[in-house]
Amino acid sequence: MTNELTKSGDATACSPGDLSKAIKSTTFELDVEDTYEGIKHIDMVPNLSPQNLASVEIGKDFMRSHGYIKNDFDVHQWAAPEFLEQAAKELINERWEKITGDKLPAASSARLG
Repeated sequence: MTNELTKSGDATACSPGDLSKAIKSTTFELDVEDTYEGIKHIDMVPNLSPQNLASVEIGKDFMRSHGYIKNDFDVHQWAAPEFLEQAAKELINERWEKITGDKLPAASSARLG
């Protein structure tokens, strides 16, 4: 799932117009351009930045205070960076294969020698 979120976030960064259209259909923004202005500075690729972890902690605290979560936990210990690291490596490898594969000639079935 982390890999899919990373790919989705990366794809939206490459095509913010498509994301703006999708978000516009579920919000009260004036138009797609107005929606884009509201999201153009947002990094959609998941990460464990201090700001994102603080947001998760706020959400966790809200859910605990309203009885949705019974046991408290440390968000920083709970967040597992190895999943994002693996997703990032896979995304980089896929991009590398596409970029280099597009530039290489098709493999020949003929054998040399």
